[in-house]
Amino acid sequence: MLKNNLIALLDQTFPGVDTLVSSPPRKSDGHEKWFDFSKEFWHCECVCGLTEKRFIERYRKRCRKAGYNFSQSKAEDVYVDSCGHINTLPKNDYAQLLIAQAISQRSAIAESRFAVLREMK
Repeated sequence: MLKNNLIALLDQTFPGVDTLVSSPPRKSDGHEKWFDFSKEFWHCECVCGLTEKRFIERYRKRCRKAGYNFSQSKAEDVYVDSCGHINTLPKNDYAQLLIAQAISQRSAIAESRFAVLREMK
């Protein structure tokens, strides 16, 4: 239910981000790449407001910091795709807070689930 809520919110600010930046959950903590990506780039204007070169560098750093594989072509696709979206929620502090809270809740559930699975093993 929390994942659906997060997707519904992001569809209003950055449609399709959950499929555009996808990866299986990390086995260590259950995080998914699009959760971590959406923390920083929660609105499509967060991406298309940058130059392509600057976005790719920030995306590369984000992937390295979070332990995800970086792909130059994927970063270029994300940039091009983000500049073509029409969003229904404005880029403001309230929308960012809603999305940050939804990501935080979903991440906490994923981390708890994977902690229980580690204990069971």
